[in-house]
Amino acid sequence: MRLVSILLSLALSAAPALAQNNRIPITDLPTASTPLNGSEVVPIVQSGVTKKISPLNFGFLTITGTVSPYSFGGSIGGVFSALGSVTTAGVWTITPSAINNSQAGPAWGSYTTQYFPAISNIGNLPLTSMVGGYSPGGYVSGGMTAALVGALDTPSTDTALLQPGNVPGNINIGTVGNCRTASTIKGCVGVFGGGMANADTTQVFGANFVASNNGYLSGTNAGFKFASLAGLEVDMPVIAPSSGTLPGVMYGIILHGEVNGSSAKPTGGTYGLTIFPASLDGSVGWDCAICLVGGSNTEGLRLGPQGTSNNNVKSQPINFQGYASTSLYQNLVYGDIFGNLSMDVANGIVVNYSGSAVFQTTTTSVNLNKQAIFAQGFKLANLAASNTAPTIGSGFGTSPSIVASNGTVAFQINVGTGGTASSGVITMPTATNGWSCSANDVTTQSTSVFLTKQIASTTSSVTITNYNISGVATAWVASDKINLMCMAF
Repeated sequence: MRLVSILLSLALSAAPALAQNNRIPITDLPTASTPLNGSEVVPIVQSGVTKKISPLNFGFLTITGTVSPYSFGGSIGGVFSALGSVTTAGVWTITPSAINNSQAGPAWGSYTTQYFPAISNIGNLPLTSMVGGYSPGGYVSGGMTAALVGALDTPSTDTALLQPGNVPGNINIGTVGNCRTASTIKGCVGVFGGGMANADTTQVFGANFVASNNGYLSGTNAGFKFASLAGLEVDMPVIAPSSGTLPGVMYGIILHGEVNGSSAKPTGGTYGLTIFPASLDGSVGWDCAICLVGGSNTEGLRLGPQGTSNNNVKSQPINFQGYASTSLYQNLVYGDIFGNLSMDVANGIVVNYSGSAVFQTTTTSVNLNKQAIFAQGFKLANLAASNTAPTIGSGFGTSPSIVASNGTVAFQINVGTGGTASSGVITMPTATNGWSCSANDVTTQSTSVFLTKQIASTTSSVTITNYNISGVATAWVASDKINLMCMAF
């Protein structure tokens, strides 16, 4: 460290002797007031000719206090190529605690390149790889301004490990923000981004991150094969205190909207978390857009009440959207004010399964207020109904058939011709214990065809018989149709 006190300034003396073309040594000129305000006329020699210029057209540098010899290792946006060298307009005041580069900026209406007044570039990362650069096949637009830029190009020769063992986490960083606090009333933010609108119809972002595998932030050149690619990672090392429990609350991400009343709500909608497809054109989607990795989470997802009241308020719903032809439909699932899981469906409920169960409940019921379609069947403790159509086993008349069926829940039999059969066996899907069926002859009702009922059951069959008014087994009339409803037990 060395104590440096440098003051670079030029001033034009108004001494009367100059008007008389008298030569006065520079050492005898009066000291000018600094910093210069830009209205002064300053002589400067350019190509052997003395000219006048405003001090705002060249840099003014003031360095005070104890400054490290390495305070300006490298360059800052081309402003300093070495300590004390000023090549860009602007007023810099540099002290051990502050760097201030106040300037008007680029030619806002016409510039077409990157404007970086302050940049620290390690490894000489090319400007084309930085934000706003013209990468191969990338975006081509107007100028782009960044007030402070940190750039880093890590070579393949960098093999120094931050963490031993060549494990993930060995990284270099373009820009770092570190903050530590011991204040009980003042929090600490490592990195802060504030985006503010200063006119109508602007776009504002508090933060934006890009992760790319092609050496540029955009473009069409071939990408590199990567081990992992993450747009944002949040790590939260939490260590137990030396004694007692750890108070407080731990949040992974907090999204806190501050819309100031209903009149300030945007007409286009408010969306807390929006995930677009994995490709810009939507042709490639995420394998899992929101994924909860297996672990001992108490809850995977919690939806609070729809409103701030705590009296008769249903939960916030989940909206399942789709298209029937070109018409958008919406299905809402929520907890109602009676504590039930409710569904507002656009059409019906279709249940497809390949396992052993679809709906399982231990203490409450499942109420389906609209159509429910079970593609393969449903079960309670065991199979209750199946979508497999029953078949004719034996008995009945000549050429009996299953006329129609909706699985085992409801089906119709034609008893066949002949007029001599009084019973028949129907083959059913395999149940755990057996089948309970009701049967009705919907063709004939007489003293001889008075009652058709189930008389026997196995795990895979049902036997039905027709009785006359006296309770004696009697033949059905030829081609009579029998409607049956069966449930497994």
